[in-house]
Amino acid sequence: MAFSRNVLSVLILAADWLTIFACGLGMYLAYLGWNADAPLFLAALIIGAGLVVISLHASGAYRLPVILAPRRHLGRLTGAYALAFLLMVALAFALKISDQYSRVWLFGWLGGGLGVLLAQKAWLARLLRRLMEWGVIARKVAVFGYDERGMRLLTRLDGNRPPWMHLVGVFDDRSTRLPAHPRLPVLGTSEDLIRYAQTHGCDDILVTLPLSCERRLAELIRKFSVLPTTLHLVPALPGGVTGLQLGCSEASGIPLIDIEQNPLAGWKYAVKWLEDKLLASLILVLISPLMLLIAVAIKLDSPGPVLFVQRRIGFNNKPFNVYKFRTMRADAADPDARRLVTRDDPRVTRLGRFLRRTSLDELPQFFNVLKGDMSIVGPRPHALHACAAGRAYQEAVAEYAHRHKVKPGITGWAQVNGWRGETDTLEKIRKRVEYDLYYIDHFSLWLDLKIIARTVLAGFTGQNAY
Repeated sequence: MAFSRNVLSVLILAADWLTIFACGLGMYLAYLGWNADAPLFLAALIIGAGLVVISLHASGAYRLPVILAPRRHLGRLTGAYALAFLLMVALAFALKISDQYSRVWLFGWLGGGLGVLLAQKAWLARLLRRLMEWGVIARKVAVFGYDERGMRLLTRLDGNRPPWMHLVGVFDDRSTRLPAHPRLPVLGTSEDLIRYAQTHGCDDILVTLPLSCERRLAELIRKFSVLPTTLHLVPALPGGVTGLQLGCSEASGIPLIDIEQNPLAGWKYAVKWLEDKLLASLILVLISPLMLLIAVAIKLDSPGPVLFVQRRIGFNNKPFNVYKFRTMRADAADPDARRLVTRDDPRVTRLGRFLRRTSLDELPQFFNVLKGDMSIVGPRPHALHACAAGRAYQEAVAEYAHRHKVKPGITGWAQVNGWRGETDTLEKIRKRVEYDLYYIDHFSLWLDLKIIARTVLAGFTGQNAY
């Protein structure tokens, strides 16, 4: 799982709030029992737990070094916790409601909550370190550049590498003339790095080339930009400089200039994952009677299987099996899409024409979403050998592979803007890619909801769908 410090911090903040709230509620039920004053105490629990996490956040308690080593920061955590309760008591006095609360309950909550919170943080730190060591929570990092600058970087990382960073190897276009590294494999050239990232996955690439190599850097950025990977440039800095500039990231105190960002990292990935799983599950429940009727109709209309399975290109350029309702005669199936479907195509069945025109043949792809091969919204996946005007898509459009930095979708920005159906000209595939790349660069939950709404209202039919 690709590691995101921002997501981890917010999840731990939410867990802290729940812990503090639960401790106060448990103390209230054990000491006072549920009574008419319960709403007043619940309001204090909600506000008090909120003040605790705000105070902890202000003290830096949700920074990764504190999360992973709470014992070293015991004074910081205890002080922030005590400050929150002092603020709560001061607020109660200011509102002249302090006499309505039990002091035994308040001090019991103060002491018990602090003990439980510190125990939880110690346990969570051990758990996170274990998960990071096992690679369950980690970022796979490759280093490109094995010159003097690259060696200095690796030496620095050897002595002070964060537990979530898993160095996978070193790459350099001069790999055949380079010495072996004592602890890391030298895995090849920039082309080998692209293949490695597409096969094994890679979350970050640290490029150690100097800024003076403008042409070489531009070439590498162009090459690596097809990957769903964050690309960093390691700058040359005087010894001892560890401060970061706004917009930079860091690793082991080393400033990194972020050149290319993974379009769906951190919270964007979490939002997209939840959107896909929740909506796909709900939609499948709602459309299951319709899918059953379509399956029966396909069996009655023509002999052959109900579903058509086709290999298509997905996330990070990896092929996967996409599911569709069969719309062609079984003896005319074209799993490699070597021949585009055209208007009044004789291979398409009577029912198939209706299913294709209304896009109902795409409904089984919600199972692809649940499997994790696809998203509800994203660039449409294309068959392995799809062509436009006799040219493979990747040859027709230089930026075509950039579409694979995110999961393909059942619907997309290109489709709701009319770029769907037959790609018999180069202009059609180029416009489709242009809209797909716009979606990737401008992803947001609201854009996804807008595309879904436009698909439901008008996107299921169209003159280009046949």
